[in-house]
Amino acid sequence: MAADGGLAEGGDDFDPRSGELECTEKHINSALTAPDQKLWYHGRLGRAGAEGLLHDREPGSYLVRESESKLGSFVLSYLGQNHKITHFRILAMCGDYYIGGRQFESLSDLIGYYTTCSCLLKNEQLAYPVAPQEPVDDRRRVVAMLSYRKAADSDELSFVKGDVFVVQNELEDGWLWVTCERTKESGLVPAPFVKDLDGDYEPVESLPYYHSCLSKEEAVEKLMMAGEGSFLVRQSENYPGDYSLFFLCEKDVRRFRIERRGNQFLVGGRFFDSLDGVIKRYMKEEIVEGHTLVNAVYRDVFDSNKTRFERLLTVDGREDIYASVRQSTGPNLVTRNNDRIEMSGYLHFRNEKMKKFKPYYFVLNGTENILYFFENEKRSKPKGLIELNYTSIYPVHDSLFGRPNCFLLAAVYDNNSKTLSYINAESSEVIRRWVHFLKSSCVNTSGAPPGRGLRSLHSLSVTVISAHHVPNKLLQHPACTLSLNQHRVGRTQTCEGAEGSPFWGEEFQLDDIPPDVESITVSLYNVKRTREMFIGNVTIQLSALENQENNDEHYPMTTHLLQKGEVGTLKLRAHYQHQVLLPQAEYTSLKELLLEEGYENLLTLAQLCPKQEWSPWRGPCCESSAQIARKWCYSEH
Repeated sequence: MAADGGLAEGGDDFDPRSGELECTEKHINSALTAPDQKLWYHGRLGRAGAEGLLHDREPGSYLVRESESKLGSFVLSYLGQNHKITHFRILAMCGDYYIGGRQFESLSDLIGYYTTCSCLLKNEQLAYPVAPQEPVDDRRRVVAMLSYRKAADSDELSFVKGDVFVVQNELEDGWLWVTCERTKESGLVPAPFVKDLDGDYEPVESLPYYHSCLSKEEAVEKLMMAGEGSFLVRQSENYPGDYSLFFLCEKDVRRFRIERRGNQFLVGGRFFDSLDGVIKRYMKEEIVEGHTLVNAVYRDVFDSNKTRFERLLTVDGREDIYASVRQSTGPNLVTRNNDRIEMSGYLHFRNEKMKKFKPYYFVLNGTENILYFFENEKRSKPKGLIELNYTSIYPVHDSLFGRPNCFLLAAVYDNNSKTLSYINAESSEVIRRWVHFLKSSCVNTSGAPPGRGLRSLHSLSVTVISAHHVPNKLLQHPACTLSLNQHRVGRTQTCEGAEGSPFWGEEFQLDDIPPDVESITVSLYNVKRTREMFIGNVTIQLSALENQENNDEHYPMTTHLLQKGEVGTLKLRAHYQHQVLLPQAEYTSLKELLLEEGYENLLTLAQLCPKQEWSPWRGPCCESSAQIARKWCYSEH
């Protein structure tokens, strides 16, 4: 988890990522419940102030505050069981909130998740909210001075003059990401079209049936003129701060108190998020037996005694405001003008929750070390993001998904939560360019190079040959997977009709694996349709393979199953090399010598060297030639 400070979908095809080793995300079907926001949200509060409030509290205490370093984002400050305070960064982006690689629709959902569903740190959940002295509502509200129609296939909102919005994010090029209080829709609005509301402004003033300066007698008179079923809302005379709903029913004006409770409205024992929500409900449901609200009596906006709200909407230079609006430019709005955008373009994406790859538009922000992905290049709200400061990159063999040009981004936050993102490109050249830039940001590949002009190359070759002495009842449809640091990167075919000793003979060549890979794991499964049954696995430390001969070895499998006796062995051939690549120019003369016209030098070597040395399995001449080719290729890139 990030600490502060410092695709056609569907189908039931086989999922090569399924199985015990990949069970990293807990599926949640129930609603996320959290304590009321006023009990834990503090608004503007510095790091030192947060630590002062948490210092003498019970372990498990927490609060949420605005981020001091990143405008519009937040920090979850938590007192752990070890009595140490940890500050977790919460990224806020277009109405969504990201922490620990997970995405939430609200801060309350985030708090609810780590209160009831998952651990913030290992075996630790949020337990005790720390409340501010007074409830904090620091949301910025704005009101539309003009109406606007959204552009097609964009994240913009259409709105009318007088609509009130809560601002979620201030974006680039004069755009705001907001939530409309009338429709509850979220999206982009142009900043020149809105004006900040005063701190004491009540959103009900924007409702056309709300009459702020109307006596009780005048209200009755207006309803009598409007006829049966008409209604209006005015301020309550008996209960300051509350409202009265006047309703003409059977020639009698009935009044209903609408009680204000913080940001909600209470009527008849029901809570509503807005006054307009009260009206809409009782236009559909009976407010008294046999009767619903029918016709709203609007105030006269051209009356000389305009409300303060109506005066606020007075605007000059309407044409100039419309002309000043710049087109919403998709992903560019969520990055700053001085951010370094390393790469952008379409890639195919798949994570733990998806059964098939789906195309998204990706943007790599090298300044923030964040990889965004969008529904398409016209959208401004990300479908998701990956924080590369906590992410490792791994090569993926073609066999895992039955397609080439894949790689894996594995994000691990405080060794507690893990998210896996598999990415695929249309060509090897596209994937090479993306991997090149991602390496400078990912945590396992961004270290210092071995020396000036030098490159380090780690390569691994594994051949899964066969399995032996495995009980026949476990081998109906056996298949093996290959994992680096417990992340799947390859898979054999399913072996049908195996009688105790299934044979695959499949080779996996993984070049340029990251230097943090310490081991490989080959796991044996019995596959039945889309499900896997784990049988056993073999884990080999790469240090035991480095520069060793390519010998076939029988490795005993281990298992967590309640299996009597040995579970069997896997016959593998594995070879690991760590090489330092010289600059490309150092290989030019050797390349020209070996590849001169007619390949005469290679043919001469073939005649002089014993035939077995050119064996594609373990011949040193064949292997040396392949190494030269790989060195040339990787030094060139």
